Amino acid sequence: MGQYYRLINLDKKQMFRIDISNLTMKEILHNPGNKALLAMFILCPEYLVSSNRDTSPLGSWTTDRIVLIGDYARGAPHFLDSAETQELSHFVMGQNQTQMSLYRFASQTYQVIDEDIDPEYGCQWDFWGDAVPRELSWQCIKGNKTHHLIVNFDRKQYLDPATFNEHGTFAGQFAFHPWGVMQVLLSLLFYSTRSEDGDMELFVQGEWAGNRIAIIEKEKLFDMTKWVDLTSWARDRLRNQGMMSAT
Repeated sequence: MGQYYRLINLDKKQMFRIDISNLTMKEILHNPGNKALLAMFILCPEYLVSSNRDTSPLGSWTTDRIVLIGDYARGAPHFLDSAETQELSHFVMGQNQTQMSLYRFASQTYQVIDEDIDPEYGCQWDFWGDAVPRELSWQCIKGNKTHHLIVNFDRKQYLDPATFNEHGTFAGQFAFHPWGVMQVLLSLLFYSTRSEDGDMELFVQGEWAGNRIAIIEKEKLFDMTKWVDLTSWARDRLRNQGMMSAT
């Protein structure tokens, strides 16, 4: 069967409505719908074509702590604060369980994000399809000449889509690409305490798991000398595992 994962937001106590608990690590890395939807959630809201920012879930995860938590993860992950660890402990006791499981806790207590994306976009999301229409990007995201970065505010690191030349540097381009920088991002967000079939040992405890993530404009990342570009390192690691094309 393998290990299954849920994409959760620790700050807002939310998780995606798409049931990626039915997908293993390798399947998540290959699924384009997961990448596109995550990008739309962590993209700075000013680039989203929406007049309902207060009610739309898109852009609402910007700078929040995000993790792909595995169902075999046990104990309190290092990225939880003391209050969150205590809350998890109370949940375990209330369920008469013997081991902490953030996966189970989130599955039973977190808010499920509604899959009905704002109808003003005039588009239907196919969460399970192997392809998300590329024209969707131009309906939902504006600023097609913008150079976006995926940034980790806790580690002062970033992923630059320019490393993948043919995929573009505008979020409306790379968010909907089946490979590239979004696949790299997902590889950094997994967390579990053991690996199973469908997992790759290198990614079971991702370097960015539980960190504050966002997609922002490159020009707004002041003093680039204080930030580390992690793109090539993370990309090459995926390639070495056979999970990414050589382009």
